[in-house]
Amino acid sequence: MWEILRGWNFMGNALTTRKYPEPGAGVLWVDSGGFQAMRRGVGLSVERVAEAFRDIEAVYYIMLDEPPPHGIGGWESARRNLALFEELYARLEDRTIVPVVHHYDIGALEWLIDKYLGYGARILALGGSVPGLLNRAKRKAATLLYIAITRRLWPHHLHVLGAGSPVMRCLLSMIGADTADTATWRAKAAYGKIIIPGAGERYVGKRRIRYGPLYARRDELELLERFLRRTGFPLIDGPGSLESLLATFRGRALVNAWILAHSEPSPGRGYRWMLKLAAEAASRGLEDLVKMHEVAVRGVEQG
Repeated sequence: MWEILRGWNFMGNALTTRKYPEPGAGVLWVDSGGFQAMRRGVGLSVERVAEAFRDIEAVYYIMLDEPPPHGIGGWESARRNLALFEELYARLEDRTIVPVVHHYDIGALEWLIDKYLGYGARILALGGSVPGLLNRAKRKAATLLYIAITRRLWPHHLHVLGAGSPVMRCLLSMIGADTADTATWRAKAAYGKIIIPGAGERYVGKRRIRYGPLYARRDELELLERFLRRTGFPLIDGPGSLESLLATFRGRALVNAWILAHSEPSPGRGYRWMLKLAAEAASRGLEDLVKMHEVAVRGVEQG
């Protein structure tokens, strides 16, 4: 895979990247693996994360964090995450530890950002935004505005964890986020799905499906093949080569990754209001954004 994706920025996690210490990435970011451990019901300590990080030659190491248990976090959650950062920082002073913030009260966010700046941090990761951006309209609005507020408060590089899908990438660029990561290229491939430029996701697996994405039509596959050839995808080398690629998880994953990197997102009608909100957020000052966020949060709380 890395012969194709060599030089690309890559984010792994400490639970799996240890197996591949030199994947050929351009810039290697490593996450603590806390989210994956939480999903498996496995406890993860700062000591264990630090031990894993020492074995990985990365550029950026994202701290072990604890998302707020319910919705928007307060001071207790902010203080807990600062303590986790400080412990990891003390253990790995020779590594670039990236602090993480979540959806907190604005006062707690300002306090935490000030603390992280005091440690000389130059990259901030915003976690927990994906559920909010995938939820109902009111929660989407509150989350998008919170990202815009974080952008105003943080003076350096802002990375949004897990929100690098094509549509989200478009929205985030409008409000000034610098980077985002995504596993959607692999997740879709695992379920037999591919991304077709301008058409969205399509199913090419062998099983019959009753819901979800449409089956890929012949003309859509021809469109995909023309796009791959035009953009220099190296694994299209003759008749039937695309069909062979799409028959495997690895092939679908590589195609999806290539599409995400080489195509421009085209948000559908359902995202127009979010595009409008992102444009408005980009033009507003911090005080206005905080007021808009308060209104959006009240809407969420009132259901």
